[in-house]
Formats: sequence, C-alpha cells, structure tokens
Amino acid sequence: MRALKLALSISGLSLLTLLAATSGPSQAQGPTFKLEVCNQYRLPVAFALAHLTAPNERRFVARGWGALEKSGDCAAIEIPRAPFATLGIAIADNKIDKAWIGGQNNSQRICITFEAFERVLTENYRCDESKGEFLADFQVWRAPNTGDFKVIFK
Repeated sequence: MRALKLALSISGLSLLTLLAATSGPSQAQGPTFKLEVCNQYRLPVAFALAHLTAPNERRFVARGWGALEKSGDCAAIEIPRAPFATLGIAIADNKIDKAWIGGQNNSQRICITFEAFERVLTENYRCDESKGEFLADFQVWRAPNTGDFKVIFK
C-alpha cells in the first residue's frame, strides 16, 4: 500500500481548475461519448475514473475500481463530452508492478481508497486518512470533439 501511495504522489492542480481550463466551446457531436479502457498489460489492471456527473453539470464524480482481468480485456462507459481523468494500477505479489498516472502537465490529484469508492468532487474536500484515503494522481484527458475515445493500459 505504501508503494502505491509513493507511486501516485505527484503534485497537480485542483480538479475544477484543471478541467475547466481544458474545456471550452467545441463543435461537439452530442453531449456524451463512449470511453473505452483496455488492458494490454501482462497482469490484471484496476482502474479509476473521474468525469462530469452529467452533460449539463459542472460537478465531477470520481469512482473506482473497475477491473480488466487479463490482457485484451476492455470496458466501456458513456460519459459527458468534457475533460476526464483516469488512473490504472497493476499489482503483483501485493506490490505495484506498474501505475498509469498523470505527468507534470496532465495530472490531477484526487482522494482515493483501495476499497470501492464513488463521490462527487469538491474543492474543499480533504482526504480522510482514518478511512484509508490518500491523494493519487490521475491522468487528465481531453474529450474528443467527435467520436469515441480509448485509453490503453500497456
């Protein structure tokens, strides 16, 4: 668990600031798009996701964990056509084998836990360590103006 905390601790901007800065008027094709996440790694991958709660909302929700049990597995979800963020981890022998996190310019810190979670994000929320919550860096993506989008963990 400590290895995961270290692997995921890179500083970032506030979610609302970062995602609002990357959104804006577009020639979007409909209010939602299909996001597909796929495992092309040698181990199972667990993933978490942050996105708008609904197309006409300004609030974001973070949820985890989806599971891609083997290489070649994919999962799809329809989400609002707006910036979104992903986090993926592969664990072997109770240690992080690989983490797919945001980098310096495309990262967003969000409180997570190793248990299943889902909550609407707010600017003033603080991680509750007594509940096992800690900050993790999600990779921020721009939603496509048209069509769908695929994130591949490889």
